Amino acid sequence: MSFFSFPAFSRPTADKPDSKLHFLALDDLRGIAALWVVLYHAHTAGHISPLTQALPNGLRMLLFDWGYLGVPIFFVLSGFVIAHSLFARQFSWAGFKTFMVRRFLRIAPAYWASIALTIALDFISSAVRGDAFVLPSLLSLGSHLLFLQDILHQAAISPVYWTLAIEMQFYALFYALLWLNQRWQAQSAAPAPRDQPPEQQPDSSRSHDVFLILAGAIALPSLAMAPQLLSWGKFLLPYWYCFLLGILAHWSLHRRTHYGWLLALLVICGILTAPRPSFFSTYLASSGLTLALLSLASGGWLHQSCGRFTQKLGNLSYSVYLIHGVVFGPFFFLRQRLMSSPGAAQLSSGFGMTVLLDLVSLVGAIALTYAIATLFHHWIERPSLHWNRHLRPQSR
Repeated sequence: MSFFSFPAFSRPTADKPDSKLHFLALDDLRGIAALWVVLYHAHTAGHISPLTQALPNGLRMLLFDWGYLGVPIFFVLSGFVIAHSLFARQFSWAGFKTFMVRRFLRIAPAYWASIALTIALDFISSAVRGDAFVLPSLLSLGSHLLFLQDILHQAAISPVYWTLAIEMQFYALFYALLWLNQRWQAQSAAPAPRDQPPEQQPDSSRSHDVFLILAGAIALPSLAMAPQLLSWGKFLLPYWYCFLLGILAHWSLHRRTHYGWLLALLVICGILTAPRPSFFSTYLASSGLTLALLSLASGGWLHQSCGRFTQKLGNLSYSVYLIHGVVFGPFFFLRQRLMSSPGAAQLSSGFGMTVLLDLVSLVGAIALTYAIATLFHHWIERPSLHWNRHLRPQSR
C-alpha cells in the first residue's frame, strides 16, 4: 500500500476537528446507493415485473437484483465519516452524551416524520381498500421512536428502518471502544522527561491497539456466526465489519493505523464469507468501496464531486431512503386501479406496451419520491442539521 500518496487529503486536528468534513465524493456515492436501493425494492415488490423480465439478465442483476448492496455501502461510508468527525476528540461520559444527542438529532426528525407518513398512508390505504386499519401498539411505536424495535422484537412499521437502528448501535459501540482505548493509553503511558521538548514527546493518541483488538474480536466472530445471529434479529454484530472497514480506511489514510490492519481485515472477512454467497456479495460491496475510497484519496478526489446532479442525489439520499417505500406502494396501487378499467386495459394490452407502462410508471414513482424527499430535506433535515451544529463535542 506504500504506493498511495494523499496530497489533497486534509488532516483533522483538535483546533479544527471538522475541517473538510463534507466529502463531496462520498455524497455522490451515497446518492447512487440510495437510488440503487430504490430500484431494488421496486423490483422485489413486484411493481415492475414485466420490465425486469424483459431486460437481459446481466443488466437486470446490475440495476435491480443487486440493489440491496446499497446498504453495506451506507455502512462503510458511515464508518469513514464518523471516524473523521471523532478523529481528534477527548472521550468522556459528557462527550458520549453530546455525541449521541447530535447523531440522534441528525437521524430522528426525518425518521419520525416518515413513521407518521407511513401510518397516515396506511390508514388511507386501508380505507380505500375497505380493510381494517390496525394502529401500531404503544410498545411498537415507542420502540421505533427510540430505535429499539429489533432489540424488542417488534414488527417493523417499514422494512427500511432496521438499518437506522443499527446505525445508532454502531455510534454507541464506536465511541465506547474509543473511550476504552483512551483510558488504556492514560494508564499505560509513561511520563515524558521534563526536559524533553513537547514536539519530541510521544503521541499516545496515535495508539489504537486496544480499539483494534476489541473491534476485531467483535467483528470476526460475529461475521463467522452471522446466520445464527441474524436468526435472532437484525442487530449490529453481523454488520460491524462494514463500519470497521470504513473506520480503518480513514485511519489508514491519516496514518493513524497501518495499512496492514485494513488488509488483514479485508482478507479474513473474505475468507469467512466466501463459503456463503449471500454474505460474500455484501463483503464484495463493502471491500470494493473501501478500496475505491483509497483510490479516490490517492488521486485527491474525495473532496470533488461528479456534478450537481449527483450532489443533489446525495443530499436527498437519506429522505429518499426513508420514504421511497411509502410512496411506491400507493403510487403503484393507484396505477393498478386506473389500468383496471376496460379502456385502459385494452390500451396496455401486449407485452411491449406493458413494459413501456412499467418504465414510465417507474420513472414517475422515482420522480415523485424525490419531489417529496426534497420537501423532507428542506423542512425537516436542514433544521435538524442546524440544531446539530449547536452541539459540539468537547475537543482535545
